[in-house]
Amino acid sequence: MNKQDQYISEQRQDLKSYLDEHSGDDGNISANAVSRNIGVSSTVISQFINDKYPGDNYSIAKKIESFLIRESDRLNHKEIFPDILLTKNVRRYQTVAKICHAEGEIGVVTGEAGVSKTCGAKYYEERNPGSVILIEVAVGMTSKVLAQEIHKAIGLDGSGTLYSMFLNIVEKLKGTNRLIAIDEAENLPTSGLELARRIHDMAGIGVVLSGLPRLLTNLRGLKGEFKQLSSRVAIKAELGEPDEDDFKILVHSAIPGSNGLYKKFYKRTNNARELSKILKRYKQLKNLNPEGSDEGLIDEAVNIVII
Repeated sequence: MNKQDQYISEQRQDLKSYLDEHSGDDGNISANAVSRNIGVSSTVISQFINDKYPGDNYSIAKKIESFLIRESDRLNHKEIFPDILLTKNVRRYQTVAKICHAEGEIGVVTGEAGVSKTCGAKYYEERNPGSVILIEVAVGMTSKVLAQEIHKAIGLDGSGTLYSMFLNIVEKLKGTNRLIAIDEAENLPTSGLELARRIHDMAGIGVVLSGLPRLLTNLRGLKGEFKQLSSRVAIKAELGEPDEDDFKILVHSAIPGSNGLYKKFYKRTNNARELSKILKRYKQLKNLNPEGSDEGLIDEAVNIVII
């Protein structure tokens, strides 16, 4: 077998292994998916796998090799932190959520982008399955859409007038001791925040609102005119940038055994979201240049990340 035939055989086997390994994934990766990615028909892929393709097998093998490399990068860097980590800010969110959940209060968690507000909400939801209704607000969400989302999250159909859905929600949640966690709540109109307050009042359940610092202004009103909203807040927390200990947790999770490397990352950013981006680029660069210095690779990663 010459080198070219050996190369073709290796790519054929690598593709078979890849399909075997990922055929049970949620994405159910198939020969059809591979064919779409490399721009050939599924018939060609099937023939190539079974060593029956009558055309240029070497050309197909090259496309498959490129696809498998891209897939390896995608899978390896899909999520730099596979689990939500218990950093200082995530812990602070837990404190607010626990109090609101246990005592049926309204709490507010604010902070700039990238300080783990969403991670805190998801961490609490994961550890209280079935008890937390997590709503992630999209820009432009109206109070009716918020009601629909809560309505569906508690097992109803999300239909009806705003008032009828409100009554359904209250009836369903009253006496349940559940918690509604609304993330990116700064995007809600005043009527949406008022809806959350009324659900809290009528159903007697806890509510946590999290978002950017302007959420507090939205709750108070520019002239303090929204007393009914702001006066209901029993507890609040303002999340700051992660500290060096947080970076140690985050970097060690992404790069086990990295020892003091987290300090080098901490010098270049103090934002968890930025760190995630830089870590991804750093790991890719390290794979391409294993002998490169950490300082140099981190600097290069920072330079190619928009922060």
